[in-house]
Amino acid sequence: MKKLLFALLALFSLNAVFAQIVKPVTWSSKVERINDNEFNLIFTAVIQTDWVVYSQYTPENGPLPLTLNWEKGKYELVGKTKETPYKKKYSDIFEVDEYYFEKDFRLTQRVKILDPSVKTIKVTVDYQVCKEACINGSEDFEFAIPKVEKPAVATVS
Repeated sequence: MKKLLFALLALFSLNAVFAQIVKPVTWSSKVERINDNEFNLIFTAVIQTDWVVYSQYTPENGPLPLTLNWEKGKYELVGKTKETPYKKKYSDIFEVDEYYFEKDFRLTQRVKILDPSVKTIKVTVDYQVCKEACINGSEDFEFAIPKVEKPAVATVS
């Protein structure tokens, strides 16, 4: 019985360590109303010490850039996704500048709701996080849109 208990304890301990290594980025999100039909969708990432996440603007032939994959809906993206300032460092391996975040970063995407029946907006963020090795990560978000008072596009009859 002691051996079984010890084995289970060891398994749970290893699982906790493994989970920390595999998930070095913690995400959160929120919605901010700008006006009746426009909102900021905000993603916040906290990165564990010594890890980095690459920017969506990382140059071609470098590490994998962060990408946002928006589910189609009755809304439009207003401009490009903004991000907090990134660090820049030349990589001898890729022979390009790397654009990356340490500790934390925030992404903000403004959206215009075209139909007041829109209740949610879904997006997947794909990214690469590296320390001595790299892990490809993916995070799904579903933003709850507060009730829209009037549609963004007026209809003419």
